[in-house]
Amino acid sequence: MNRVIFIDDYGTLPFLIMAKNKGIVVAQISDFHSSRMTIQHNNPNVLSLGYKIIAKKIWWK
Repeated sequence: MNRVIFIDDYGTLPFLIMAKNKGIVVAQISDFHSSRMTIQHNNPNVLSLGYKIIAKKIWWK
């Protein structure tokens, strides 16, 4: 399956824009566990990642 991944500051803008389109399932991802569970259960076409959010969670553990 083909999947589009948007990387943005916080991931909110691509999520809002893509969620308006019919036939597209968008998931806004904030950590690795939620991304894996979302892919397995909701099967999204588009993933929207916020690199500032993910970087803080990785570096501040």
